[in-house]
Amino acid sequence: MWVLIGLVALLPVAGFGACGVVLVGGGILIDRAGAGQLATLGGCPSSQTPHPPQGVLKDSSEISVGLPISAVGCWEAYADDMLARDVYTYYISRESLADWRLEETYAQTMYIRLANKLDAKLLVDVSIETGGGSIGWGPTRTRIDISICRCDPDLLKG
Repeated sequence: MWVLIGLVALLPVAGFGACGVVLVGGGILIDRAGAGQLATLGGCPSSQTPHPPQGVLKDSSEISVGLPISAVGCWEAYADDMLARDVYTYYISRESLADWRLEETYAQTMYIRLANKLDAKLLVDVSIETGGGSIGWGPTRTRIDISICRCDPDLLKG
């Protein structure tokens, strides 16, 4: 992992793996391996994300997974005019997401973990909540936060 120091030199940082994201003075550096991981996701926002039915992308960001960093991924926030319960039902329905397997879910908190059926390391976490999102989003019924990474499933077990 390389970190930009004083905008002058790149220095290796001990303890970091071969890929990932490091926040430095408000900036983000991604090494070549991390950029390669993002490419397997189709960039950020990811082209592989199972999008909400009527969702409108409002925000996205590259994320790191693990410490030391072992994977990079993407976080995306969507606004949807559907009711939160209907969005939740969409995500847990086999008919809606044929390429994804439901790994775990908690109906009370509307949390969902999905794994891709063809690539078990392609993981998605979905969090659904009622209401407005962030300042500037305007009126919306439901906020959907989605994190996607191609990483070791054991890494994300809590």
